[in-house]
Amino acid sequence: MLNPEDTYWLMSPNREKALMLAQRAVSVFVYDAVRLEGINFTLPEVQTLLQGVTVGGHKLSDQQIAVNQGEAWKRLFQIIREERFGVTKACARELHGALYDEWSSAEQRVPRHQHSCLKAA
Repeated sequence: MLNPEDTYWLMSPNREKALMLAQRAVSVFVYDAVRLEGINFTLPEVQTLLQGVTVGGHKLSDQQIAVNQGEAWKRLFQIIREERFGVTKACARELHGALYDEWSSAEQRVPRHQHSCLKAA
């Protein structure tokens, strides 16, 4: 694995700290993503959804989109921790799979075991 050097801030890379900071901001990332989709959740509503509690006044499909966004972030963090992340088609498919798993028909869905973020040798 490459050991990147920061030439601007002169900071050593710290994967665990970066993951911790990103995980703390997941609700903001999800909030921004659903707003881009035109779904009007407040940040507290998104935080509530990501804790597994439904919120009133919204369509179930909108809630599922927000939950799936959160699941995609969790999957990304898992892939990074397992050192399987790569900028590959397979990795993109695995992450996008979390976004539509609940709403795809069984015929259109590719089984999860066929998705892998393993880097090509």
